[in-house]
Amino acid sequence: MAPQHGADAPALEEAAHDERLAARARDIQSWLAHLEDEDLRFIQRFLLVSGSLKELAELYEVSYPTIRLRMDQLIQRMKSLDDPPPADAFDAKVRVLVADGEIPPKLGKELLRIHTTVIKGARK
Repeated sequence: MAPQHGADAPALEEAAHDERLAARARDIQSWLAHLEDEDLRFIQRFLLVSGSLKELAELYEVSYPTIRLRMDQLIQRMKSLDDPPPADAFDAKVRVLVADGEIPPKLGKELLRIHTTVIKGARK
């Protein structure tokens, strides 16, 4: 009896789907892992109030402009960790420091350049 080539197709499709899900989970975990606990709580509370900044401001007992600023800072952090993903914890920390305005972007780029050079040298 000849083998049925189509019989493996569902299993292959399921395996490919599982691999895509695993890759997405790794991507999500990479930037989530670099956020502070307070950032994660902020995101959770934002979702629980259905994205209402007004309600979030009331929850934190601060003004709307204050909560908007906090949201903008968090967005900058997330963007800094998103593309390309950080190579390591030092890379992630420098990106967050730049996004938070704690160090100037020029200094952040220089630190990352030097760090990359040192890492490449250590691998030789």
